[in-house]
Order: sequence, then C-alpha cells, then structure tokens
Amino acid sequence: MIALQPGARGIGLGRRLMEAIELEATRLGAGGIALGGARGGVKGFYAQMGYSGRGSMMTKGLPLPGRLLEARLRKLNAVTRRKDFRSVKK
Repeated sequence: MIALQPGARGIGLGRRLMEAIELEATRLGAGGIALGGARGGVKGFYAQMGYSGRGSMMTKGLPLPGRLLEARLRKLNAVTRRKDFRSVKK
C-alpha cells in the first residue's frame, strides 16, 4: 500500500511518486500497472493520471522503454533534486 499523510496532499508529491513508480515499472519492462482499493477521492486522482477501471480496481498501460522513457527519467531526476520534501507536514 502506498498512501500520503493528509498534510502531504495537494503539493504534487503523490503525482511525482506515481510517475516515479510508473517509470521504474516501465524500465523493468512492465506493460501496465493495476491498482486495487482505489475509492472515493483517490479515484479522481488516479483517473487524472490516466488510470481507468470499475469499482476499486484501476489499471493503466505503460509505454515501451526507449528515448521517451529516458527523457522522462531525466526530467523526474531534475525535479526531485530541486525539491525538498522533508518539510511536509505530518
């Protein structure tokens, strides 16, 4: 299970976390990600990230590795180096 504390929501941390998970899954050759237990407001978050599904199950296909993946990894690394998430409220 992956979840953010309420004080860490709304600042883009969840989106960056999911992008990092998706990029690593793509790098490892996964063709998609399946989520279980998505309910309530969090379903909207995942839908904005490109996930779809019924009930609490949502899925998203992932791109094949290549130059696009390498560019996304460089962008993610640059963003995470600039941000300091230690100041997030608990």
